[in-house]
Amino acid sequence: MTSHENLNLLPTGTYLSRVEAPAIRPRGSARSHGKHPEQW
Repeated sequence: MTSHENLNLLPTGTYLSRVEAPAIRPRGSARSHGKHPEQW
């Protein structure tokens, strides 16, 4: 998906932090569970 490439261009703290937070941050456990940052 091209959306992932676009997210890499955005600074941390914007849309990136809401969607890819589990992927870029040490929240690997949350990512494996498929939970969103808003759910923690």
